[in-house]
Amino acid sequence: MGNYLRLAGAFGSFEASGVLASLVTGFAGFLPKIRSKLSPYFFEKPELTCLWAKSEENRDVERLNIIAGFKYFGVDFSGFGTMNRLMEFTTRPAVALMGLGIQTRGVYFARARWFPWRQKIAHRWQRQAMHDRHLLPREVDSKKKPIMTSKPRRDASELGALYHYQVKEVPLSLRRLHEYVRLLKNRNLQDAIDWIACLSRPSSRPILQMLKRAKYELVEKRGLDLGRLSIDHSHSDRGEYVKIVRRMRVGHYSMFRSPRHHFRVYVREMPVEEYFHRMYILGKVPQCVSFDMRQALRDQRVAPETARAWAPYLTSNSRYRHRRELRRLNSIGQFDYYKARDRWIRNYQNNLVRLKDTERLNRNGGSSIEQISE
Repeated sequence: MGNYLRLAGAFGSFEASGVLASLVTGFAGFLPKIRSKLSPYFFEKPELTCLWAKSEENRDVERLNIIAGFKYFGVDFSGFGTMNRLMEFTTRPAVALMGLGIQTRGVYFARARWFPWRQKIAHRWQRQAMHDRHLLPREVDSKKKPIMTSKPRRDASELGALYHYQVKEVPLSLRRLHEYVRLLKNRNLQDAIDWIACLSRPSSRPILQMLKRAKYELVEKRGLDLGRLSIDHSHSDRGEYVKIVRRMRVGHYSMFRSPRHHFRVYVREMPVEEYFHRMYILGKVPQCVSFDMRQALRDQRVAPETARAWAPYLTSNSRYRHRRELRRLNSIGQFDYYKARDRWIRNYQNNLVRLKDTERLNRNGGSSIEQISE
């Protein structure tokens, strides 16, 4: 049933509503108690005693009956907010269920018969699912900084800086380098280092050393936050081929051509406003950040009460519950986007200041600067 719902949500078909109506009809037809309890939930049709309604004759009645049946079985519809959102369940079930306490997964399409029209349907469903994932302010304030910035420039502006790093003469083909381009795109810098290190490929050492050099220069020398550093894009440049002569057996030699291409990486410092939206609203937390939080809780390096403050970032389950709570507060008008962002940024900056003070105390041997000066 779950796969059927996902396919129906992607193709926009109405057949899933008929299947769901048939399931609830079985309960209403064979159990008199359920039938008597379902009748008060019928919208504008209290005289109906079952959920059987043909979609060709009256689709609106069928939609309302399906909603009533799910409401009886304990599904909370408070996250929808409007009646149009309720009606959307029958046409796009997978998208509509995102407002409920039900997790939805992406649609799986087999690569066989992957026609262009199927690709368009899948991409349209993905765009709609990503759009529904966002939680934007009700009224946009022009005096506030934007949520998402435009394409960054290669300077230290407030749009976010781009830092360029390059490694030359990599002994990999352009096709292999393109695999690294796809792997590193839009990934956190520390996550990218962990991914390349876990590959355990000797040929990836030049790229791994370049990423470590970028981390050292940006974090240690420039003092940037590692959580806000992500790889904006990367690309490979065509180089030369080196001819190598190898001895095959006695009296026989062969000539091989080894590539020496170049690889470039552009690291971006994400603005703090966009960082808040990705972390707190979308739940796109870097793996290194969530892992460090779980490690600190396990080693008891922080107080147990910190787990409540770190709930929006710890695990996938906690992030999902946090997003569901934000949608509930937003549906009843209790969530102010700009106030929450200002409070989050203020706490984030205070944490950075406290971290720098702790590092300074460690360098000075645990004594403050005033005590050393005295």
